[in-house]
Amino acid sequence: MPQEASPWILASGVFNLALGVFHLSFWRLFGWPKSLVESGTVNRGVTQILNWALTYLFVLSALICFLFPADVAGTQLGQYWLLGMAGFWLARALIQPTFFGLRHPLSVTALCVFVLGAIIHGIAWANARGI
Repeated sequence: MPQEASPWILASGVFNLALGVFHLSFWRLFGWPKSLVESGTVNRGVTQILNWALTYLFVLSALICFLFPADVAGTQLGQYWLLGMAGFWLARALIQPTFFGLRHPLSVTALCVFVLGAIIHGIAWANARGI
């Protein structure tokens, strides 16, 4: 594993773990499920299930980075995982303005966080590839 990749892979893990923990706060932060009542039973369920699924994905990604950094950096599968997560965070950044606009400071902050996630994972990928 290129030595430069290790801290970036660990940073990717920290980033994903932080976002996973943040997603666990959505019930309190947004007053779920009460605030979702008007959206209907199906939408209320889908929203909460998708949030659990994303939380699982973020924690899984963090654990992969923490437990298998050499495999992440030194295998094609691991490198593809980093690139895929960079793409995930870039896509999340690109759709932020469509759904939330950029007028509110929290929306701009979220956009910056998602771009940061793409950058961290992208640098980890590039370092793992020796670029």
